[in-house]
Amino acid sequence: METNRTNGRAAGVLGIIEQDGKYLFGLEAKDSPIRGKWRLLGGKLEPGEDFPCALQREIREEAGISITSPRYLWSTNGTLRNIVIGVYSASYLHGRLVPKLDELSDIQWFELEQLRSLDIEDLSRKIFDRYLRLRQRQMQRNHGSQFTHSDYMGCDAGAIG
Repeated sequence: METNRTNGRAAGVLGIIEQDGKYLFGLEAKDSPIRGKWRLLGGKLEPGEDFPCALQREIREEAGISITSPRYLWSTNGTLRNIVIGVYSASYLHGRLVPKLDELSDIQWFELEQLRSLDIEDLSRKIFDRYLRLRQRQMQRNHGSQFTHSDYMGCDAGAIG
């Protein structure tokens, strides 16, 4: 999709970003119903931008890092706004975590065990739990082989960061 709107609705993207078995979450800083809760990173698509490129841009803006191999998982509806959200998984490529302070007061990599007790906002929790179920099913189908992301799809090299 190469539009920032889907069926007349605004479009956004959220990413499940993984590095060495850890997952990236940011602590919401904006004055909103989810302030002080951990969330997946992402945001709205800009005009003419596709979902994978929007995810790469948002992660670079919010976290200061670059990602690779964005892989479409599913779409869902936003809970705070009337928005269609493309959910993607991706892998850390390079960079040092630096939170965009007007949006995030902290940003960290978490192991699965740590995420169980983390105060995660509802939509991010539902998305991440669904991702774990999907990953587990795929691992079982592959007879226990490592879960991997698909090859890089989409943006030109300049958009990777």
